[in-house]
Amino acid sequence: MKLQFGNARAGLEYRHRAAVFGIAERDGRIACVHIRRDKGAYFDLPGGAVEGEETEAEALVREFGEETGLDVVPVDRLTEASQYFVRTDGQALNNVCGFWSLTISGSTPANKREEDHQLV
Repeated sequence: MKLQFGNARAGLEYRHRAAVFGIAERDGRIACVHIRRDKGAYFDLPGGAVEGEETEAEALVREFGEETGLDVVPVDRLTEASQYFVRTDGQALNNVCGFWSLTISGSTPANKREEDHQLV
């Protein structure tokens, strides 16, 4: 079963956006990121948009590195869920997200590029 979160607002055209998020466990803890934005802070699973011709697995490895500095190996695509939302720039999107289990294979701190994301 695929889940759809959020409600489409009348009059908006929602662009399909492929995304991917990962669930990585180590020592009984799940990797999350604390994200600080102008309108507040929140927690999320590491992940994000699939770019260009990337596969979900390739995007997941890239996003985990950019957000956490961790090196990961995608294991299994667990499910898919979508979310209607409007970005702060006004873009209406329907994120269609694959959720994957991963293993953590190491870390490369130099890969971390997103300063507003902190691994927790």
